[in-house]
Amino acid sequence: MKVKVLKSFKDKYTKTEYVAGDEITLSEARFSEMVKNLETYGGGFVEKMPQVEEVHNEVHQEEEDDTELLAHEFKVKAREVARLKLGQLREKCEEFGIKYAQEDTKAILFGKITCHLKGC
Repeated sequence: MKVKVLKSFKDKYTKTEYVAGDEITLSEARFSEMVKNLETYGGGFVEKMPQVEEVHNEVHQEEEDDTELLAHEFKVKAREVARLKLGQLREKCEEFGIKYAQEDTKAILFGKITCHLKGC
């Protein structure tokens, strides 16, 4: 496990001197022993750092939530766009600032608009 040093101290066994800000790797048992031994000197010398997997999982869950919301919004917008006629699609392109040619078909305009909505 990763541990952050909050106050400088010298390790009882290795004689290594740690300073505030150092990040060290310890076993759970060694961490517990270190905390117990350093309580004699006022405690607060080290703290556990969050595991990378835990942080990644939290961020990943937030991204999934955002992605689901965006996908839902896109589906709703895409359905609305699919119902539009050629003239209305051209108006949507202008609304979104999408360049198009007069000879673009409904399918091409729909593709440009859905790409815009997806953010590509």
